[in-house]
Amino acid sequence: MKVRRNLLKILILFILVGSIVNTKTLKSVGDYYFKDKNNAYFDMKKIDEKVDLETFVYLDYFYAKDKNNLYFYGQKVKGVSPNNFNFLTLLSNVPDNIIKSGNDFYLVYENDLNEKIYAKKMDFPIDRDTFESFSMRVYKDKNNFYYYDDTDDVKKGKTLIKFKNEADIKTLKFLKEKNGEKSNKYIKDEKNVYFVDEENLEIKKIENADYKTFQVIEYLYAKDKNNVYYQGKKLNNINPNYFKIVDNEIKYNNEFYKIDENMNLIKIERE
Repeated sequence: MKVRRNLLKILILFILVGSIVNTKTLKSVGDYYFKDKNNAYFDMKKIDEKVDLETFVYLDYFYAKDKNNLYFYGQKVKGVSPNNFNFLTLLSNVPDNIIKSGNDFYLVYENDLNEKIYAKKMDFPIDRDTFESFSMRVYKDKNNFYYYDDTDDVKKGKTLIKFKNEADIKTLKFLKEKNGEKSNKYIKDEKNVYFVDEENLEIKKIENADYKTFQVIEYLYAKDKNNVYYQGKKLNNINPNYFKIVDNEIKYNNEFYKIDENMNLIKIERE
């Protein structure tokens, strides 16, 4: 279910179907949600549930609620209370995300076949007081790391699985890139530096990294006083003082290079 129409088009179409919608009382609630004196709407479509219009409000990230229900993309999220709602993380470009309602956590997702919204309660052992988003697909509580796995069949319910790691969870934090933005790949605790390998579901310790001088250059690239790293792996025979990323390309000693599978730099011949 992808929302592609802009608000102007929605308003024009609302006017065209004015016999159904009361355009005199119509007002925007937020992000494709509207209501008039009779009904509530999402993306020009009447919400099928009996909406309590007096308490109907927009929340965030295509969620809305009234005193009785929580709505996502205009659909009632069954089994989830609208009270104490907290949006945690958007997992992908489709409606897959994690929310908290009351003391419980849910994975909310859309079935690609019938475009219906479902909510799967997280009933595995997590510490509910400290469970939080750590990065785009990584979560943590005081005891473990968890990773969002979207490879399972939707009928089985998508799950979060534990990260393999040896890091000290309590002191772990993400490093910042050279431009000041938070890296979502390189993290450190009080003793070591790690690379978040989402593909293999691991937090990998970077062996022999110089902890005090370790810094993220950009995205997958990092360096310390001795070496340069790509995806957490050391590049061979590289002086970090002459290594740069320029317009997403590797520049070393004023020449441009690419990386081969053995972590060697291969010079790019330019015409």
